[in-house]
Amino acid sequence: MLPPFISDKFRFWSFVSMVLLVFVHSYNLEERYLQPWSLVGDPLTLTSFTEYFLANGILRFRIPMLFLISGYLYALHDQVPNHDRIRKRVRTLLLPYLLWSGLCLLLMFGLEAFTTTRGWIAASHIAQIDETRTLVHEYSVGEVIARWIFAPLPYQLWFIRVLFFYNLAYPLLGRWVTGQLSARVFFSIAVFLWLATAGMYFFEGEGRCFSRSVSGCKKRHLISRSRRAGSILCDGRLCLCAPPRSRPGLRSMALRCSAMACFPA
Repeated sequence: MLPPFISDKFRFWSFVSMVLLVFVHSYNLEERYLQPWSLVGDPLTLTSFTEYFLANGILRFRIPMLFLISGYLYALHDQVPNHDRIRKRVRTLLLPYLLWSGLCLLLMFGLEAFTTTRGWIAASHIAQIDETRTLVHEYSVGEVIARWIFAPLPYQLWFIRVLFFYNLAYPLLGRWVTGQLSARVFFSIAVFLWLATAGMYFFEGEGRCFSRSVSGCKKRHLISRSRRAGSILCDGRLCLCAPPRSRPGLRSMALRCSAMACFPA
């Protein structure tokens, strides 16, 4: 059971992050697919500068914040067997992910039957799978299955996909970040992968950045000095910490759940 102070903080930052998520998705400049190094293709005006500065600048914390809060809450229930929690995540994450991904495929397939909407789909490149094929009708059976499971047409579903697989990996990663040597190795690898913006469908940088940041904080005893939930700035990234000594055994749990800031509640 979370203390009201921490629960209120989580509710506040969850709400802020979700509102900002919707706001940032209204970004309409070129390039549309934003990476940290993306440049604006439109003429630089006050409007384009402001839109880019917000969408690809100060508001980029929104997704890592959601990973962080979800991971904290997931790890708070360590007393529940992980296989029971995974069964719940299959129902609340995996099934909705597959359902919406499949529905979008069917919708695009149906819209391609009409000349006007087929032209819109081809021009948007939403269904493009290589340099020459831009329509779902042009997919092979294997490509349809791959699109359905790994790379859904509604690309925003990547968040659910990554959350689910971080849940699967939680027991293993939990051991890594609580060991003396393994935490150092994990932190070093995670930093490198995040800076390289490496994404592997199941493990994306937004989830890793907080796990490695808090792992670094743990090694410097920043979490152990915190006597109440709060906010700290570590390596330029915002991390929320649990109270480490409020009851026996909570410190170890707090280190794990903070470091595993990648999992759904």
